[in-house]
Amino acid sequence: MRSFRAGTDIASALDGIRLPDGLDVLVVDVGSQELEVWSDGAPSVRHPQLSVCIDDEHPLEHSLLLELYRDTVTACVYRRGAGATERAVEDAWVVEGCRAIGVGLDSPGMSDLGRVEDIVCDRAFLHDRADRALELCTTDELTRAGLESPEHALSAVASFAIARAFSVAPELIGQELARWGGLSE
Repeated sequence: MRSFRAGTDIASALDGIRLPDGLDVLVVDVGSQELEVWSDGAPSVRHPQLSVCIDDEHPLEHSLLLELYRDTVTACVYRRGAGATERAVEDAWVVEGCRAIGVGLDSPGMSDLGRVEDIVCDRAFLHDRADRALELCTTDELTRAGLESPEHALSAVASFAIARAFSVAPELIGQELARWGGLSE
């Protein structure tokens, strides 16, 4: 998929939109200032496919988290155990059918991504999620890719949730991570 990351202290979203071959996914990083502007009623883009918040060190106010998740279409991705973020996902006005997807570095519940022993698993984006999990990668592969710290590993799992929400096959995630790990050696 052709993707482009934009936002505060990165490239402008307009740079991504202007790419000659177009985009499949535009990822926009927003901070509390942008969310405050949106919540004050300024015109904004609505109906994002996914909304993600995994930062527990600098939690946003409940009203800003509600603004982040508002009108999300496919999935609200949040860090399991981050109380304020979990409450915001529960309280947010989203499009009918939008799912809450928890991410963490512990054993995933149904509709979550997480880790079982040394395997990073998806129990969110499969039909039989009550009884099964899909392997995405191993913790050794995360380490080889330079993602061994808890913060980096959690960001990787959140990224996997984004990829899976766009129907990226689980084996492709592991293959790409292994390729990326090979580049860093």
